[in-house]
Amino acid sequence: MTEHTTITVRASPGQPPGQAVEQWEALLSDTYIPLAVAPATIEGFGGRIAATEFDGLLVTSVQTAAQTVRRTPRLIAAADDRYILASMYVAGRGILHQDGRAAHVEVGSMVFYDSTRPYRWEIDEPVDKVVVQVPIDTLEAAGVPMSRVPSAIALGPDHPASAVGTYFCGLARVQQADPVVAELAGHGIGMLASALSLAAGSVPRGPGADELTRARIIAFMRRRFADADLTVDALAHRFAISRRTLYRLFEGEESPARRLLRMRLDHACQLLREGGMRIEEVAAAAGFSAERHFYRAFRAEFGMAPGEYSHRAIRFGTDSQLPGTA
Repeated sequence: MTEHTTITVRASPGQPPGQAVEQWEALLSDTYIPLAVAPATIEGFGGRIAATEFDGLLVTSVQTAAQTVRRTPRLIAAADDRYILASMYVAGRGILHQDGRAAHVEVGSMVFYDSTRPYRWEIDEPVDKVVVQVPIDTLEAAGVPMSRVPSAIALGPDHPASAVGTYFCGLARVQQADPVVAELAGHGIGMLASALSLAAGSVPRGPGADELTRARIIAFMRRRFADADLTVDALAHRFAISRRTLYRLFEGEESPARRLLRMRLDHACQLLREGGMRIEEVAAAAGFSAERHFYRAFRAEFGMAPGEYSHRAIRFGTDSQLPGTA
């Protein structure tokens, strides 16, 4: 049997503060499992869920505002149902915490989580995502070993299981518009079972968990080093770890602060060699909050001012063994 529902929750003038949040929390809990919601802001808060259930396979399309969603031990104890959920982001990003791991989920990636264990979603911007929910009993009947669920592991577009995420995103897009969608959805549980089996090999063990987290932090730094607001403290907050833990992850290697500085200086060198930008523009484009900080860091690193570096690059070319060149 196939059932469709679409519900929108939106704050409106004259509505008591927090009423839209309460309605949204109730909608999430009724659609999936009991959950607790804390919005980033009450003003203008809202969301929309389009849900279709295909004989036990729940496929939903969700658009909502920034918020934190929790599955707490108390909520788990109050419910008997057991589910595996998978989220695929179409727009925005979020961080899922479960089993001591933090999965940073962005557009094109997919993550699994287990309703029988506490978890927390931190969503700091409006998102558009697809969420799939399947009873654990159904997956066990399909032969999926549930002893090692790959929870809170972000599977990127290059992961073998990503094709399943693409399938569910397509299914959610046409779930209420195409009469043959139910036939396509009939393969959903088997595909989800296959994705779980593939993803199980991505669960880090022992030191591998630290290595995976460190690699994600470095990748994030490479993408965001030009943001002057990205500091070591902001980085620790983004990955939901303490400053001390952040430094421990880089123990024996270049510290996160040093690595971030090197990324910014290397990019500044590239811009100076290319020419066409004023020094203050280079500083801002490389992620330095103030021009004087850029001058000080550049001179300490290379023994010359940015202007002198630029002059040498123009006069002698980029093959003159300038600092910052490979």
